[in-house]
Amino acid sequence: SALVVSLAVIAAGCSSGDDNSGGSSAAPVMTITGKVSDPAVEGAKVELLDSSKNIYGKCGVNGNSLCNVWSKSDGSFTITLPLGTDVSNFSLKSTGGTDTAYGTEITVSYTADINNYAGNYSNIILSPVSSLYTNLLSSSNHDNAITTLSSYFGINKNIVLLDPESNADLLKISYIINQIASNIGTDDAFSKIAALIKPTSQFTTDIDNMLSSLFQADTALQSSLKEMYTTVAGIQSPDVY
Repeated sequence: SALVVSLAVIAAGCSSGDDNSGGSSAAPVMTITGKVSDPAVEGAKVELLDSSKNIYGKCGVNGNSLCNVWSKSDGSFTITLPLGTDVSNFSLKSTGGTDTAYGTEITVSYTADINNYAGNYSNIILSPVSSLYTNLLSSSNHDNAITTLSSYFGINKNIVLLDPESNADLLKISYIINQIASNIGTDDAFSKIAALIKPTSQFTTDIDNMLSSLFQADTALQSSLKEMYTTVAGIQSPDVY
């Protein structure tokens, strides 16, 4: 399957994407770079949102452009702003695009909080797991959100916000969570999933409860997603730690 291929060729890294500078200029600028990944997502619309969750409108070299760009074939993107722009409490949101490993359209939006990258806004990952993280932040802080996700999914704290392509276990989790969110099919899909994540539980034993809570009477969908989870979890992958 495509997931097996992806696990076999896991590679970390992020290169520059298209920017919205509107041409070359000597004006000093700052950039926000990153990647949309589940794994790499091409053609996703990436927006920089202000503290009110509106699209920021002062991007580009001269600060007169909307802050939206599209991810490249490797999922990477670059947003350009005038040097010194205060992006405190800003966030990133990606919408749409095509998963380059599976060839499927992404029907949910990924989010990423950028406060954790203060002073070095580079290699910011938008993924299903980063989306769970941003939703947990609404009722928690960075350390607690990371600890909760690490404990729940049984992964090292240091990889929670990394590119799913950089770690086999993270890639499996990302794939499964994306499938669950896509079947929820609403803008608050990741919020609904995050609300069910508890640091005292583990995904491996909580999957049935999660699917039952999210899809209630649709037992056929629950069975289908559980079967998919079992298949993905059982895929043998290289040691990438």
